[in-house]
Amino acid sequence: MDGSSYEDGQPLAAGRIGAGLITPVLLAGGSGTRLWPVSRARFPKQFVPLLGDESLFQAAARRFDAQGFAAPLIVTGEDFRFLVTEQLD
Repeated sequence: MDGSSYEDGQPLAAGRIGAGLITPVLLAGGSGTRLWPVSRARFPKQFVPLLGDESLFQAAARRFDAQGFAAPLIVTGEDFRFLVTEQLD
């Protein structure tokens, strides 16, 4: 056993790294130029509900709301901190 796929002689459960949960990292920001006029500098495309009622950011966060995942680490700029918080509520 090399320790990379077993813990205490037992196979690791799917969706786990070692004994901890997977911590997803969501990158949220941008300049809002490629999908203009829908996407703007203050409201980039990942925050716009393009395909239904939820934004691309919300859909990505929802995918990690499952067993085996810790709360996501969200990397964003100061301009989007309140928008991120609002979309996660």
